[in-house]
Amino acid sequence: MISAMKPFFLCGVNRNNIAPHRRCWELHYGGNRQVGSILDWLYKDSTPEIRLDRKYDLYLRFKEDTGKQAESKDRALFDKAFAGVC
Repeated sequence: MISAMKPFFLCGVNRNNIAPHRRCWELHYGGNRQVGSILDWLYKDSTPEIRLDRKYDLYLRFKEDTGKQAESKDRALFDKAFAGVC
């Protein structure tokens, strides 16, 4: 499974690290965009019957929170760019 997933992560997300850990594999990523891309991919074709409700709720909350952060940053950049114009 790791070998099937690795090309996706190599192409779709930067700074990847997939390494063996005891009897399983670990995948390390950082940053809201990278984590968001992975979560979007994991839940892309999911249905309520196959996903874990608690995990999916965390995903939705993450998407909502990161969307608010992006809007706030965009607004701050806009305000800074047009400060004193008018």
